[in-house]
Amino acid sequence: MGYERRKMPFARRFVIDSMIVGESKHVIHGLLEVDVTTARERIARSERDLSFSAYVVACLARSIAAHPIVHAYRSLRGDLVIFDDVDVCVIVETERSQHSSPIPVVLRGAESRTVADLTDEIRRAQRSARPMGRSRFRLAGYLPGSVRRAVMRLAMKNPSVLKKQAGTAAVTSVGMFGNSPGYGIAHATVHTLGLVVGSITRHHVLGENGRTVARERLQLTVSVDHDIVDGGPAARFTADLVAALESGDLLRPT
Repeated sequence: MGYERRKMPFARRFVIDSMIVGESKHVIHGLLEVDVTTARERIARSERDLSFSAYVVACLARSIAAHPIVHAYRSLRGDLVIFDDVDVCVIVETERSQHSSPIPVVLRGAESRTVADLTDEIRRAQRSARPMGRSRFRLAGYLPGSVRRAVMRLAMKNPSVLKKQAGTAAVTSVGMFGNSPGYGIAHATVHTLGLVVGSITRHHVLGENGRTVARERLQLTVSVDHDIVDGGPAARFTADLVAALESGDLLRPT
């Protein structure tokens, strides 16, 4: 019986830790289908090689800024800490080694940055970020899992520390350009708000002139910690996020 033995990627230890720590949260999920035809057309026509992921982050961050309760965190004293800045954590794969290495990158102050600026930072991280095995996180990875998770739980009670290390919201992509529709349901982690970017699929709909037209629709999953965010604020935030993504306004030439 043949088989292959591989080492567990170092970064997976921290992924497992964050999911174990997040098990105590009561998370609600919203499955959305968003028409991103206008945005995709403007990206294709742009003189810059813009990242669609950066566009999603820019829209998300501005929507959070308009509804800041969705990235609030409870402190050790039990009150809510609501940050002015929106720091979005995304996962990128480095290009420096033969085997890609996914690492978290926190895009600071994303609510006031352009899509081009966010694109540049994501691309820089892909080219230059150090793999997890060579970073300062490697030493922490050798600690017993119970110790790592205890430190993580303590950080969750100190929102300023959490913001510094992991940002205030997270975006995960599970295959934006699939050929069939699909949603991702993320496990609860340390963040109050998470966005899972699914597939972009082409649909034919009836246009204003009575003819069928092709539209590109993005499957999104919005996950919020219901211990902190009520349904009403979550729904209003989601409505603004969908409107921002569908408008393509952040991609208008300046």
